[in-house]
Amino acid sequence: MLAISFGALGVLGTLGVFWTAEDAYAEIYKYTKRDGSIVYTEDLGELPRDRQAYYRSQEAQREERRRALEARVGSDVLKEREAEQKRKAVLAAELEEAERQRRLAALDELLKGIRARRLAQKSDEASWRSRIETARTQMAEKLKAFGKTQEEYNRIAVQASYTLLPGQADKKKKLKETLDTLEKEIDALVIEIEETIPDEARKAGVPPGWIR
Repeated sequence: MLAISFGALGVLGTLGVFWTAEDAYAEIYKYTKRDGSIVYTEDLGELPRDRQAYYRSQEAQREERRRALEARVGSDVLKEREAEQKRKAVLAAELEEAERQRRLAALDELLKGIRARRLAQKSDEASWRSRIETARTQMAEKLKAFGKTQEEYNRIAVQASYTLLPGQADKKKKLKETLDTLEKEIDALVIEIEETIPDEARKAGVPPGWIR
């Protein structure tokens, strides 16, 4: 059991966290006994079964929200936010100054590593985005060229062969060849944009947002 006063817990409410000597967050569980006394403990097993189920449900929900957030912002962004929150908690905690500085130094070192990785990731992110944007730009250009060529081809194709002017038959043939080439190039770009790049990014562990 923990001897923790209401004042010490402050706004933590029915479920909160506190700093231990191991520099980790530990859960504080609260329940009211039948005699009306309130108990705070770190050991979930000490709680009645209904309270254990309640807290396990709360923990599962928090973990699910954390996974959703990590999927949205990325692992390092989430770790950075959590480390910054822990740093604020250390600054606000009632600790001996030497202990406070030790914990701050450890968190600062952690943040330094995270930010270095994020800086490297930004370079990778720019590379992936440049690749997908290049493919999309090429696609737009090919589609524009296809449309223009199709219009020109149709103007000749609707004419009866005996009405064609000299050279139009050859031009029609060349336009058809151009359309066939553009069609293959466009199909290849569709595959690259919708399948190849996303698959390669997924295998490389690239967050989905990088190639949107």
